[in-house]
Amino acid sequence: KVIQCESEQSYFFYALLAEKTLLLLFGGFIAFETRNVHIEALNDSKSIGISIYNVGFCCAFALISSMILTASPSVSFALYSGIEIFCTFFPTAVIFGPRIIGLMKDPSGENVQVRSVRK
Repeated sequence: KVIQCESEQSYFFYALLAEKTLLLLFGGFIAFETRNVHIEALNDSKSIGISIYNVGFCCAFALISSMILTASPSVSFALYSGIEIFCTFFPTAVIFGPRIIGLMKDPSGENVQVRSVRK
C-alpha cells in the first residue's frame, strides 16, 4: 500500500508556481530588452530565450503528467527527476557551451569568438 500526503489547501504550491512564473516572465523581459546589445560577449538573448522556452515546456509537461500519474508515485518521481535534470543541464549547455567549445579550440583565449545573434 502506498501512503501519500495530500492536502485540500494548496496555497503554498500556487504561491511558488506564481513566483516561478513571474521569474520566467522577468527573464524573458530582460532577454527581450537586451537583444540589441552590440557587445558580442554579452549578446545572449537568443540563448536565454531558448532556455526560457525549454523550461516553460518542461514545466507544462510536468504539470500535465502530474495530473495523469497520480496513482504511481515512483514513476512520477522518476519523471520529475528526469525533467529537473534536463531543465538544469540544457540551459547551461546552451548558454555556456559555445564559450567552452571556443576555449577548447583556442586555449589561450585570445581569438575566442562567441556566437552572436547579429552578424
